[in-house]
Amino acid sequence: MKKPSNTFAKYFMNFKAPEGTSEEKINLYNSILKEFFTDWGNHVNYYGMCDTSATLKDNRLDSVAKSHFSGVKKTITTNKNILKDRGFKGSFTFYIQNEKTGTTVDSFSLTF
Repeated sequence: MKKPSNTFAKYFMNFKAPEGTSEEKINLYNSILKEFFTDWGNHVNYYGMCDTSATLKDNRLDSVAKSHFSGVKKTITTNKNILKDRGFKGSFTFYIQNEKTGTTVDSFSLTF
């Protein structure tokens, strides 16, 4: 018998700063991004419905995380000049990663 189940998978949003960036600057960048996204730098659970009779795969909610991250990309891109004024400098790669598989679900690069 097939039963619906509320299932979740954990994801993590982060960035790769320009080479040579100090830990102090990285912490500053993270705190600024946290003002825009309260879940920035935290392990976030994305939920979805699934069929419990099916074998659950570790990447089953990657598309949900990717969809959420598209909004993050839009917000960061829209606020590029504000972030630059607040200290972002150089080329960054922003990404969302599946915590269990370690796979980068989506990413984008931006130069400030």
